[in-house]
Amino acid sequence: MKTLLIAVLSLLLCGASAIGQEKPLSQAEYVKMLYELPKNPGIKSEIVEALRRRGIEFVLNDGVRSVTRSKSANDDELKRALEEADRRRQNPVGTQLPSAAEITTLVEKTTKNTLDQVGDMPDFVVKQQIQRSDAFAGTGNFRNRDKLIVAVSYRSSGEESYRLLSINGVLLNSTDARGSYEQAGGTSSTGEFVTMLATIFKPENKAFLRRSTPI
Repeated sequence: MKTLLIAVLSLLLCGASAIGQEKPLSQAEYVKMLYELPKNPGIKSEIVEALRRRGIEFVLNDGVRSVTRSKSANDDELKRALEEADRRRQNPVGTQLPSAAEITTLVEKTTKNTLDQVGDMPDFVVKQQIQRSDAFAGTGNFRNRDKLIVAVSYRSSGEESYRLLSINGVLLNSTDARGSYEQAGGTSSTGEFVTMLATIFKPENKAFLRRSTPI
């Protein structure tokens, strides 16, 4: 019985050691996973996780980048994970995660500076010029869609309002100030002037910041 217990403990320790010493992805292993991707798109998350958890042992060259683009339909998340893994390979020390204490200090300073910035922002009114472009998914070939001019007003209380003045040089007669310019159709955004950023750090929102993979 004692011998059996020792054997089981040895196996468990060996297993834990193997997990802790998991080898980085080889180029052959990574490319094999890529070639499976078009047939089984669901494994993309597994490839991304492997890149982030294990890293890579090979030099990232244009050939590997090209295969990644073609087999993943130019997937941004996969390309980013690959580039991150290469940066960690080149500089394993510089890409180490900070300690929990360092993270806490950084978050506290960022929170204070952000909330202070909201209080320091003056009331103002500006004209914002927006050039919008679009492209078919995965192509990266962007074409100009339209050009908007929007009147943006900000109050130190944190309120923002938007009034769409023109689309492609055509003036609009609307005097209606809204919380956004979504009446133009397509993609719109708000909160560029600290407001949305501050929302993350307000205590009442109880945002949870999670340590992620180094880039």
